[in-house]
Amino acid sequence: MGKNLTVLLGVLFLFSSVTGWAGKGEPKVLQPKVPGYKIGSVILKGNVDLYEKYNTNIYTQNTGPVGDFITVLSPGVAVEAVDTPHKFLAHTGVSQNWYARHGRDAFTDCSAGAKGRYNFNGDMFWDGTAGYRHLHSARGDNQADPTDTAAKPIPYDITNAETAFYKRWGKVTLRPHGGLLAYNYHSVARLNGGRVDEDYRDRVGYVLGTSLGYDLPHKWKLFTELDGNTKKYRKDDGTGRSSHGGSVLAGLEYKPGPQLYGRIGGGYIRQLWKHSDIYRSVGTWNALARLDWQYSEKGKMRGLIRRFVDEVTDAGASCYVRTDVTLSLDQQLYTDLMGTVSWRYSRY
Repeated sequence: MGKNLTVLLGVLFLFSSVTGWAGKGEPKVLQPKVPGYKIGSVILKGNVDLYEKYNTNIYTQNTGPVGDFITVLSPGVAVEAVDTPHKFLAHTGVSQNWYARHGRDAFTDCSAGAKGRYNFNGDMFWDGTAGYRHLHSARGDNQADPTDTAAKPIPYDITNAETAFYKRWGKVTLRPHGGLLAYNYHSVARLNGGRVDEDYRDRVGYVLGTSLGYDLPHKWKLFTELDGNTKKYRKDDGTGRSSHGGSVLAGLEYKPGPQLYGRIGGGYIRQLWKHSDIYRSVGTWNALARLDWQYSEKGKMRGLIRRFVDEVTDAGASCYVRTDVTLSLDQQLYTDLMGTVSWRYSRY
């Protein structure tokens, strides 16, 4: 059973945030009050994020974890449509990561994406999202076979597309949704010569689901979420890792006003593998707890606990069940300057 702890020591958001609007029933992330630069019916926003974090297990090892400080610089830009009943936001950015004691693990990520909302009326709208991210996975430390350790972080690409429809009938809300998530990993040099083949990790996942809500008195709400998924690996030599599964989550939401939002629920996760003689299927309990509290006009606290099934690529293994606990504090320091302290613990 592995553990991972990440402490985010400080964040500076310069100029204005590019996060855009929040989803239906979701709290907005606290942002510096900077309007951006308006050109006609669009607003151009920029951001430069600089932060320092400490990760106690940078290679996600089960034994002998290695920790390090990581400095991250992330500039970005976004264009958002305004003065319209509908919404549109496009954004792009890069993120440079430097390690204090492990220089060979430095890497640069980048991303681009867009999302839009078509409002039919106040009780019905359609959302669409598409994006691309070029990211890096820790090069790891293969303890079973040290000669299989990558010489540098492993680059991979994620392409995603999602769509959702929202409708309200009195106290009842319905939100069917669907999407795809494609991973493309790049093979890299091996630490002791040769190359580490990452093609077996390439996959495409499809998700279909729906969310059902019912308003209760005193700003409470019942919710139920049902999701099904299919994961298809592109490389199948008879030991392919393709699988299908789903989850159910039910619980309560509480939102008395824009300053406070809470959500708690429980359910079940199930994932079944095509080659069940090789990979063990997973069935376990699911959990989610979230609290957002804007304690002042310039400050906000956030907490999140979630449990989910994540992919793992160890030989003969199917996946692991991961639990994340995240706590963070946002404080606006000046008109265009935001400070954040964050703590995250992962168990898998």
